[in-house]
Amino acid sequence: MNYIPNKVIIVCPFCKGSLVKVSGGIRCDHCDFIFSDLGGGCFDMMPPGFGTTDGTNWGDRLKEMEDWYQDFLAEPSQAASALAHDYEPLAGALGELRGSVLDVGGGVGLTREYLADGVLYVDVDPSLSWLAMDGARMADRFPTLGHRFQFIRGIGEYLPFAPSSFDAAVSCWSLNHASEPRKVFDEVYRVLKPGGRFIAVLEDMAPQWRDIMSKTAKRSAERMGRARGTRANFFPGSVKEALSYKLLNKPWPLQHDHIRIREAEIKQWIKGHFLLLKRDWKGGFLTYDLIRI
Repeated sequence: MNYIPNKVIIVCPFCKGSLVKVSGGIRCDHCDFIFSDLGGGCFDMMPPGFGTTDGTNWGDRLKEMEDWYQDFLAEPSQAASALAHDYEPLAGALGELRGSVLDVGGGVGLTREYLADGVLYVDVDPSLSWLAMDGARMADRFPTLGHRFQFIRGIGEYLPFAPSSFDAAVSCWSLNHASEPRKVFDEVYRVLKPGGRFIAVLEDMAPQWRDIMSKTAKRSAERMGRARGTRANFFPGSVKEALSYKLLNKPWPLQHDHIRIREAEIKQWIKGHFLLLKRDWKGGFLTYDLIRI
C-alpha cells in the first residue's frame, strides 16, 4: 500500500518500501521505521543521525546556513530584493517546467514564485527552520510565500519518493551544501520520469577558460559584482582577478559551509543518466539544464 499525500507517492527514504498511515505519522511496511507527521501534509523523512560522521561536517554546515539565513531574513525588504536578484535570471527556465516539480533543498519554497500556474510543487529540505519562518513578511514581493506548501523534511541523498514520481526537479544553490552530491544526482534520476528536466544551480564553481573569455559570462559576472548579491559571485571580484586564479593555479574560492564540486565530477555523475540540454552562467552561477534519459 502506498501513502499518497497531495498526489505524490511517498516511500521510505532508506529501503524505498511502502508506507502506511499510523498514529502520529507513517510507517514503513518493510523496515518498520515510523516517520513523524509535521502537519498539513508535511512529514519528517530525515535519516536519523545523518551527517554526524560523514566527513564533511554536514551538521555544522547546516547550522551555519540556518544562522546565516536567520540574520539575512531579519530585514525582509532587503532580503526580498537580494533573493529576487538571485532568482530572476532563472525565471525563464523555471517558468517552462510543467506537471509535478521537486525542489531539492528548496528552503522556504521561493521557487514557487517562478513556476507556471497549476504546477504541483514539493519541497524537500533538511531544515525545519523554514516551517517556522514567517514568509508573509516578504509576500508583497513574493505572493506565493503567503501560502502553505508541501514540505518534506529530508535530504537529496535519500529522497522519499517512488521512481518516476516527478516531471521536473530543481536544485538551486543546495548541492554545495550536500554531503554526497553524487547521490543527489542518482536520486533525482530515480524519481524523475524519463524525459524529465533537472535544473541544477551551483555555487563556488571555477570557470573554464572559455567562460572567462565569453562576453556573456563576463556580463553575468559584472552584473553580480555591481549588485553585490547574496551569494558568492561567478568571479570573486573581476575578470582580472579570475584570470589570476587560473594563471597561478590557485584553488577557487569556497564558502566555509560549502563542499567543493568540480565540473569533471558532474560529467561523471550525469553520464548514462542525463543529457545536457544547456550549460550556462545565470546571474553569475553555473547552471546545468539536464534531461533525464
